[in-house]
Amino acid sequence: MAMTETRPGTWASPILAVGTAVGLLPLADFFSGRFGLSLFLPSLGLALAAVFLSFFRLFRNRWIFLLETLAALGIVVFLGATQLPGDDYLSAWLTGVQSGLDQISRNTTPITVTPAVGFLALVGSLVLYLFAEFLSRVLGQTVWSFAPLLLGAVVASLVNEESLWLSAYGLPLAAYVVALYCSSGLPSFPSGLRNRNDIRSMLGALGALLILLATLLPATLFAKVLPVNDHPPFQGDSPSSIQLGDPTINLTENLKRPQEQRVLTYSSSTGEPIYLRTVALPDLTNDGARLIPMQLRNFGLAGAYDFPGEEVEVNVQMDFDSDYLPVPFAVDSFSAEGKWSFDPITLSVIASGVEGSKQGRNLNYTAHSHVPRVSPEQLRTAVAGTDVEQITTVAPQMSPEVKALASSVVEGAVSDGDKALRIESFLREDGFRYTFDAPDSTSLDAISSFLLEDRAGYCIHFSSAMVAMARLEGIPARMAVGFNGGTRKPDGSFLVTTHNMHAWPELYFDGLGWVPFEPTPGDGGFAPPASNPSDAPNTTDPVPTPSSPASPSPSAQPSTAPASPAPASQPTTAKTEQAAWLGILLWLLLGLAVTTVLSALPSAVRTGQRRWRLRPAQPPSEAARNAWQEVVATLADIGISLPAGSPGPAARELGEHLPGYDTLMAIADIVERSFFARDSVDTERLPQLVRLFRSEVLHDAPARYLWLPRSLWRSRSSS
Repeated sequence: MAMTETRPGTWASPILAVGTAVGLLPLADFFSGRFGLSLFLPSLGLALAAVFLSFFRLFRNRWIFLLETLAALGIVVFLGATQLPGDDYLSAWLTGVQSGLDQISRNTTPITVTPAVGFLALVGSLVLYLFAEFLSRVLGQTVWSFAPLLLGAVVASLVNEESLWLSAYGLPLAAYVVALYCSSGLPSFPSGLRNRNDIRSMLGALGALLILLATLLPATLFAKVLPVNDHPPFQGDSPSSIQLGDPTINLTENLKRPQEQRVLTYSSSTGEPIYLRTVALPDLTNDGARLIPMQLRNFGLAGAYDFPGEEVEVNVQMDFDSDYLPVPFAVDSFSAEGKWSFDPITLSVIASGVEGSKQGRNLNYTAHSHVPRVSPEQLRTAVAGTDVEQITTVAPQMSPEVKALASSVVEGAVSDGDKALRIESFLREDGFRYTFDAPDSTSLDAISSFLLEDRAGYCIHFSSAMVAMARLEGIPARMAVGFNGGTRKPDGSFLVTTHNMHAWPELYFDGLGWVPFEPTPGDGGFAPPASNPSDAPNTTDPVPTPSSPASPSPSAQPSTAPASPAPASQPTTAKTEQAAWLGILLWLLLGLAVTTVLSALPSAVRTGQRRWRLRPAQPPSEAARNAWQEVVATLADIGISLPAGSPGPAARELGEHLPGYDTLMAIADIVERSFFARDSVDTERLPQLVRLFRSEVLHDAPARYLWLPRSLWRSRSSS
């Protein structure tokens, strides 16, 4: 006798596949490049295969879903092994996943579509489809499938200022309604709702739509009238996300002090002076070099940067308030009192404790770093790196004259590294001079005037100019701010004052990482050194007397904590928030997958238990005992306790109102005869009868009885 069970409509699966695909379309604006139809074809292929199996009733719904899941896993493993680089299948898969997560979590939008990012997107689309299919096919709850269908639209809405109702919500909602229509038995219209299942499906669909509208409408309306935070709401007011002021302002103020103030002293393991970096400015806007919002971490610093460098340890005594901990780049460990976190993009160490910048007062700390040491010979064969934050690669909108100047400076260069050396040499030698009699701004207009007309300024102008020219030539670049090496003391340590505050460029090369340069005349101490080997290192910035200096009191203390933080440029903040939300989406997808697997465990255990009890080739008495135990467990699953006593009387006591009563009596008859009859009883029909009874009992039962079978944790007795 063929089993019957409640199953969604045959065509619900492809509708859900299309719905999850169009639900992800709003996220396309956050990526640079196209994913193509290949991103959605696997889900659609699985759905059409499910239609075939369902149409011909080759498998039950749960088995169809299991086959879809196994096929999806096979697709992921195959594509990961063949499309991602790696020495073997496992390393390719793990490396690809890690690379894709790093690109999405660390880059700003739009994120370049690489094989790793495309692979993660494919995995995400499959997880969303399988989750929607699980809700519909296994649980019979298509009404809740709006969650995976609308997840992409919700994430897009959170980071997009414009209304996304038609473009983001319209198509997934249309697919949702069609899937409901296919799975609820509503095609029986216009003859009316035939039974209580139809009425339940209709009410469930209307209830789900009402819940959806009640959630989205107020959120959309309030979003129009209420101010939006400068950072994603999940960050709250915790220090995990921090936006600090413009470090170049503090640099300028401290450099122009008439009397220099002691900042710190340090000693290095090499005995040589070393640059102590506080922060890097990855963004280059029309208004100059800028910070980007930081996503701070408290662990993982040792593995955050893996490019070569010379091991250096410094011991520092710091005597000023600072939001930053001055350390050599690239720091991989430090020991300092108070709470300090680090930004994985710039490796800046930030004060994240309740005392903030006051943590730097009278602070003694040590830091261990791998300092880049790159020779000019290595640079002349270096190629600009590509696996870097996109914000450091954006070419500034400079005038044609500046672009022509940059091209002429690097003319004849044999590599990207050679271009960088030529730009550095040009700024150090070709008629440029160091002076404070220059605008404080690092805007693109100020850089143009510095390069084309004035050719006079101080460190922020030289470093900004090199960052701009490097980017024009296709080399990722950013500005670093901190302190140069200071002045050697008789005991071999180094004294650093406010007049040692400094800015320099860092350029990114394949295999070398971020390499510091020194384009400011009169400064040295980095490898690579100045292109002209005759330039003697001078570890103190020239300090010309300001034409109209401010007159701070002698007791004024230097500080890198800004008095009035300058806001970051809004486009950068929005792009970083978008990338953060995309990272959240990945974690949500991973959470959905893990939740689905964990939630399926009770049902899987119960299925294995049932198969063991109904296994073939058992002795008649054992087969009868196990079959009756399965009947008792099935009734316990739906909250019915079988009365004590022999199978026959116990079954009759339940009453004829029980679904599957006739089948239950047939099972009880066979079991009783096998227990008490002298002759052998044929028990071969018991597994089929038990399965039939189970399907009849669970026909109208809520899905939670399949999802959470009570028999696994309720004590029960069987005769």
